[in-house]
Amino acid sequence: MTMMNTRRLTRAATISLLVGLLGIITTAQTPEAAAKIDPVARLSTELEPKVKEEIQQGRVPGFAIGVVRNGKLIFAKGFGVAKLGVNTPITSKSLFHMASVTKTFVATAVMQLVEKGKIDLDAPLIRYLPYFRLNDERYRTITIRQMLSHTSGIPDTVNYNWDKPEYDAGALERFVRSIADQKLVFAPGEKFAYSNTAYEILGDVIAKVSGESFEDYVQHNILTPLAMKDSTLLVREANPQLLTSPHVMENNKVVVSKIFPYNRAHSPSSTLYSSIEDMSRWAIANLNHGELDGQRILKRETAESMWRPVVAAFNLKEGISWFITEKQGHRFVLHSGGDVGFESLVVLAPDDGVAVVAMSNFASSNHDLIEQFVSGAMRIMLGLEQPATAASAPIVATQLSTEEAKKKADEVLANYVAALGGRAALEKITSRVGKGNFEVSGIAMSGPVEMYAKAPNLMLMVLQMPGQETFKDGFDGRVGWEQNPDDGITDKTGLELGSAMRDADFYQPLKLRLQYPNLIFKGTGKVSLGKGGTGKVEEREALVLEAPRNGSPRRFYFDNVTGLLVRTEEWNAAGKMTEAVEYQDYREIDGVKVPFTIHIVQDAHFTIKLTEVKHNLPVDDAIFVKPRK
Repeated sequence: MTMMNTRRLTRAATISLLVGLLGIITTAQTPEAAAKIDPVARLSTELEPKVKEEIQQGRVPGFAIGVVRNGKLIFAKGFGVAKLGVNTPITSKSLFHMASVTKTFVATAVMQLVEKGKIDLDAPLIRYLPYFRLNDERYRTITIRQMLSHTSGIPDTVNYNWDKPEYDAGALERFVRSIADQKLVFAPGEKFAYSNTAYEILGDVIAKVSGESFEDYVQHNILTPLAMKDSTLLVREANPQLLTSPHVMENNKVVVSKIFPYNRAHSPSSTLYSSIEDMSRWAIANLNHGELDGQRILKRETAESMWRPVVAAFNLKEGISWFITEKQGHRFVLHSGGDVGFESLVVLAPDDGVAVVAMSNFASSNHDLIEQFVSGAMRIMLGLEQPATAASAPIVATQLSTEEAKKKADEVLANYVAALGGRAALEKITSRVGKGNFEVSGIAMSGPVEMYAKAPNLMLMVLQMPGQETFKDGFDGRVGWEQNPDDGITDKTGLELGSAMRDADFYQPLKLRLQYPNLIFKGTGKVSLGKGGTGKVEEREALVLEAPRNGSPRRFYFDNVTGLLVRTEEWNAAGKMTEAVEYQDYREIDGVKVPFTIHIVQDAHFTIKLTEVKHNLPVDDAIFVKPRK
């Protein structure tokens, strides 16, 4: 079994916030009595206490939220502090790094230039940037429209070099020129795949077409006309008294990040700094179809065209920068953002005249607080009920006693070992080397992967990301570790370390009972393998085992016909599934069944397809050792 934290691999993982918000529109109307209560009063009595509890429990240092109705900001509150150790309170004026929400400003700027006749959406990119190159002749056909809707095939960025920020106006063009050796991940226009890089390039287009820097153009044509007085794309121009600090989790503790996410080379995809008060003006301008206080930044028809669905994306639709969905009588237009130490979310319900904006100075890998709070606020404003918590798949619970359930689990485990090839065959194998390719669903990211395992308990996965960046996930017999461009080298802790330690055991199929003494048969269920990934989807009837793990269970799904393991799940104490791994396409190698397709499902969905697996090759122990920082 293979577990890794894919959240650190891509900023677009915050798109999961968008998908999670679908829960707000799958509910019935609230009881009539609740609907009659003033929504602002309900925000104060129902939402505020929940936010304050998270702050008091130390789970998030600072959070701000604003609610717009009928063109007015009716609720704006800040909670917590701008920086741990410094008691500056969060207010509705506090500035946060808005991350990918910045893209909605890029798209608006492009559409302004379209209205002026300076950009043709269906013209090739190279008309405006003759120096743009990729190591793929198809780049010549990429259009502006495709870039705006994430259908260009331009590979995503992995390393933003937040620790090596550039501040000069030439940084953006240098970045655009620097990717010339990369290849498209698919033919332009073929499908959706989120690309931050495409938006960096669009920022450079804006600069070259307008004759001023990207940041100056947005300031002069969007921020200033909308009176977003404290907002800026240049961190050195942000009011230091209002600017919040990023926070991350280190060793199970929330701390101030050593890295502040700013680099002018990535301004178009990421570096808007804004507040609840200013972002509420942005929300109102969009709800008004491009106008605020007599200042029109887009024609009405242009603004509406940005919400017109272009392509399916993350169970939603993508328009021009904005994500769109419509269910149960409500239309939602939204975008999220997330970078080192920051998260943000903007959700519009244009037909209801409602918007919710929220931002946090903490980016958690396993806590969707911003989603919960925005969903809660939107439910209150639209008069919707709290949705029921959805499980990964319904499980028909067993009626067996605890002892009988343990005995049944042992039978399932014995069948699993036999299905793999038997104990004797497994014990003949001492190392495994797999090579193949990976792809991230909905994100323009793919590349080669190598997987190494060696007895007794050594494991390493290496993914080559776009731009020659490398991600590593390993266990050296004692320490579980990861290496990635954003965070460098980090140690695994808590349940993540526990799972990594068990999964690194080369003979884990023979030791699952020893690893999980309280493992029991939980029941039966159906699983859809590969759903949301690349490749075929398979329906399987499964026998489900569960290890309680003090209220944070781990589940194992075994094919009822073949006996093979097809899925594992990690659950937290709040009853939420945090990650899953699925196994398909088992093939026999040296008398042992090995899965050639692996899906790693967290915020993003990684599909790994192996092309070769070899056993008992000499593998140097040194490759598993945690690198020096």
